[in-house]
Amino acid sequence: TSGVWCQTRAASYVGVDVSAAAVAVARDRGLDARRIDDASTLPFEEDSFDVAVCVEVLEHLVEPQLAVAEIGRVLRPGGRLIATVPNVVHWRNRIDALVGRWNPRGDHLSAAEPWRDAHLRFFTLRSLTSLAQRCGFEVVDRGGYAEHGWAHFVPGLRRLNPSARASPATRRVAELHPQLLAANLYVV
Repeated sequence: TSGVWCQTRAASYVGVDVSAAAVAVARDRGLDARRIDDASTLPFEEDSFDVAVCVEVLEHLVEPQLAVAEIGRVLRPGGRLIATVPNVVHWRNRIDALVGRWNPRGDHLSAAEPWRDAHLRFFTLRSLTSLAQRCGFEVVDRGGYAEHGWAHFVPGLRRLNPSARASPATRRVAELHPQLLAANLYVV
């Protein structure tokens, strides 16, 4: 999980989630995790953190701008926000739209039942960057990345190798052309 990765690289770590089950899993992994009711009201003093990592969260929020502004409140001056979201204009989503399908890709039922998917907001690299800037952040880096190879997004081929990781070439091409080829986007 991202929490374990962060904890091994930071002097101290605390994670938050609205899900009691997710907090329990994190605690079982030895993480300092706390349940919150709302990402727009974090239970921390101003200027509490040097870095905030928000991985695949903003797309689930009704008002993600409130959460980003709240993260800004709890960061120290010069602190960094690292946020990631799915890329709504990834090549696979574009093809699906052309043939009249919509798959928000939240889970295995999303293609058949997109109305029940937990993804509420959809981002491009431009809109993610704009969100961060409008909430007072200076964007120092932005782009996209690929965790899976292209076969992961092709019906039928995914079943042959469901955990196929992106090759170095696939990762590099996604970095060069994030608007089309990166399944996920980031802003720092």
